[in-house]
Amino acid sequence: MLRTVELGVLERKLLRIRYADAAGCESSRLVEPGGLLCAEGGWYLVAWCRLRGAGRGFRLDRIRAAELMEEGCVPRPLSMLDGVLAGRVGSPVSLSSLAEDFPTPPLPETLRG
Repeated sequence: MLRTVELGVLERKLLRIRYADAAGCESSRLVEPGGLLCAEGGWYLVAWCRLRGAGRGFRLDRIRAAELMEEGCVPRPLSMLDGVLAGRVGSPVSLSSLAEDFPTPPLPETLRG
């Protein structure tokens, strides 16, 4: 699942994900991936959710399945995708710069490999 999400981000392609909310209720969503972000002690896929018509942060440990679609995505600024998360990490100029400045927790065992 993680590799599929990474490919969606790198190739700027639409993802179909099955996502569980905090209560465990699952939904299927088409999302336009913007980047991977470590915030609040966890990893997130920051994306435009077509179901909600808004930017969202999806916790990686709640993504139950991911499918890479053929459709490409137009890049959107991180602040447009999820202003709350973007505000917590400072200037959303580059996700890669965060790795240099802040230690990141390891991925959970279930998301590796």
